[in-house]
Amino acid sequence: MSRLIINGYCGNVGLIGRLLRIKYFYQPDLGFRVAKVRNEGIKLAAYENILLLDSGMIASEDLLSIHLNIHSKQTEHAVIGMSYGVNEFDNANTDKLLHILSNESKEELFTELSRRPELNDCRYDYLASQQFDISSSTAPWSVFWTGHVSFKKSSFNSIGGFDEWFCSWGGEDVDLGIRLYKRGCNFYLIDTIEAIHHPHYKDSRDKELSSQKNIEYICNKFKCTEVDLLRKYSWIEILISTSLY
Repeated sequence: MSRLIINGYCGNVGLIGRLLRIKYFYQPDLGFRVAKVRNEGIKLAAYENILLLDSGMIASEDLLSIHLNIHSKQTEHAVIGMSYGVNEFDNANTDKLLHILSNESKEELFTELSRRPELNDCRYDYLASQQFDISSSTAPWSVFWTGHVSFKKSSFNSIGGFDEWFCSWGGEDVDLGIRLYKRGCNFYLIDTIEAIHHPHYKDSRDKELSSQKNIEYICNKFKCTEVDLLRKYSWIEILISTSLY
């Protein structure tokens, strides 16, 4: 992770470039094409460890080193991180999180959020109850959401990268997770919350409709029992029902 690939950044690249080794890629705005732009960004990456950090994310000081340390092991990992303020569809606790972001110093931000369990990533409580170990499930990809995730570039390339069919919100990350799992990657959960999802307005109904359409595509694509569960069940129900013990 010695290089940083920035997708969608519109600031002073020259200034940041004097501090970091950066490659800049511009993609014209022709609508929702996150799968396409991630593929193009990863093509430019010179090294093996790939970290995806969604726009609007605030990373902790430890986030990079945690991901890198996990990938220093021999096992081929797909690493899943969690973020404060992440809800699957709704805008719950937006005002509370914005208030904390506006009033706390950078140094105190993560400490203050650690005292506010209502702002935890919506996956956190269940995954904590499992000691952050979902190795017994045959569907760990159900929580592979690209807030911050990482994997090997060789793994990514071997499965063809993101499916560029996805041109609306939802599912392109789960689709990638399914294929990483089928490749044999070990899904590793980071047991601390190392990022903040900066609140922004989202049309919950529009996202649900988009997600349903994309889930149908995924199910038709893979045609297997575990993936078909996406049609009717939540990610928690899928993890529970696919647990081997």
